[in-house]
Amino acid sequence: MNTNKKNITENIEQEADILNIERDSFVFYRSYYEAIKTLKGKKKLIAYEAIAQYALCRKSPEDLPPAVLSILRMAIPNIDANHKKYFYRQRVKNNQNKKDSSELFEGEGMEQIKLPKKENKVNFQNSISDNELEKNIDSLIDNIDSDVLQD
Repeated sequence: MNTNKKNITENIEQEADILNIERDSFVFYRSYYEAIKTLKGKKKLIAYEAIAQYALCRKSPEDLPPAVLSILRMAIPNIDANHKKYFYRQRVKNNQNKKDSSELFEGEGMEQIKLPKKENKVNFQNSISDNELEKNIDSLIDNIDSDVLQD
């Protein structure tokens, strides 16, 4: 297996592991609420339970009513994306003490780019004084006022 295929396989396996980690909380979007609001009776409760069970325990209930299943399928991509973001943020947070930030993204397909150093030199000889700036602003305001009055 060449290196590219091996890295892709490892990334897929790592992503699968990430998605199987249980969480203590999750984001519940208004779109979920709006979709569930269209259901009647027990189906509302089943939908809330299905979303919570998937988001917290990574389990998808079986034998869901078709309307509930479609709402769960609508929510799953958002839940998975938020789950991944949370996991990667935690990993970065845990690795903040490392001196070389390039180590934080090792194996994620990120290319390391060196940024040019920014020079913070200010030439005070050519800068405008506060008094001159105020005069320029006042004259601009006077010009705008006179243009408005002429119209």
